[in-house]
Amino acid sequence: MAGKNRPFHSRESETPTRRRFLEAAGIVAAGAALANPSKSSAAPKGRYGHNLNPRPNCLAITSETNKRVIVCDDTGSTYVSTTSGANNTRFASPHSGKASFVAVSKQSDPAQVFVLTAGFDGHVFVYKLSDPSTRIRDFDHHLNAGGSGTQVWTVAVTDDGTHAISGTNGGEIRIWNPNDPNGASVAVSATDEPVTALAFVPQADGSYVFLAGYGDGKMESWSYADGALTRDGELYDHQTALPVNSIAVYKAHPNDANALAVSGSFDSNIRIWNVGKGQGGGQKPKIFKSHNHFIWRVAISSDGKTIAAVGEDGQVVFVDANANETGARKTKAHGIMGVEFLNDNNGGLLITKGQLDPFNASASFEQIKVT
Repeated sequence: MAGKNRPFHSRESETPTRRRFLEAAGIVAAGAALANPSKSSAAPKGRYGHNLNPRPNCLAITSETNKRVIVCDDTGSTYVSTTSGANNTRFASPHSGKASFVAVSKQSDPAQVFVLTAGFDGHVFVYKLSDPSTRIRDFDHHLNAGGSGTQVWTVAVTDDGTHAISGTNGGEIRIWNPNDPNGASVAVSATDEPVTALAFVPQADGSYVFLAGYGDGKMESWSYADGALTRDGELYDHQTALPVNSIAVYKAHPNDANALAVSGSFDSNIRIWNVGKGQGGGQKPKIFKSHNHFIWRVAISSDGKTIAAVGEDGQVVFVDANANETGARKTKAHGIMGVEFLNDNNGGLLITKGQLDPFNASASFEQIKVT
């Protein structure tokens, strides 16, 4: 296991670009002094206000037959609805700070699907899709990292819901069981850089590879089996000291050795990787510059052929796995914080809108065609 201060992680001094990222992400208020976020004593306010006009920060779609859309916002709340916005329900016990990320497992039975929400209050809350009124686990990163300024920036869950992984602004990553209210966690690493993106890659032998992206533009790969961790190595970095903000993974068949992974960064570039167990050590990706501003999220279609990237410039950009742009760009009047393929016969894509309406879920996201 790597030590706390790995050589390739070092906190960069403040730059105008880094400040724009921190303000856009709601990590510091516009014009505020930039302090080490892991030492902060209060949850950040963000630039989008509190209960007035909350901004949807994250988006997830379940894979069960009657698809559900999960949206979280910068007031700490998370909502579930149909893809048309009907039956909008808020999950119980919202975060006391901004809800930063949401992840869902992929079972077909709603009673088995886990919904995990990460928050700037340092917690990850776990629910079952079938019962938004009951929180079944509160995973508290304060118990491990200490300090009132701990914020959870990202979380991922395996397709079968047996493992979750979460990362903080203070550089801590932990693996744990979403279904065990008091279960122990496994410490992956601790770095000086915020953990900004995480993704699982299931392996045919029942083990996992997971990918981690950091606030300094670095990425690395780990193998995890039976509670044992092996660091496979650093992937070729984004080279800009700006965060890797999103990682999406596609695997054509469970027995395939490798998977397609896509990362999106605040350097405005998409990177396309071929990842597998034991791989790392400077692999060079295909690179495509997709946006004129920060990339917030990336997603991959169910056939692995189309990548969608959305960003602060309001553009939805479609790219194929060979890093060639496909179809027309779609431009909206707002920055887009979330994107997911519907993976249905209509070939649709869901994106978040600029503001969230707690009383009308369909006002929080928009369905567009992939062309």
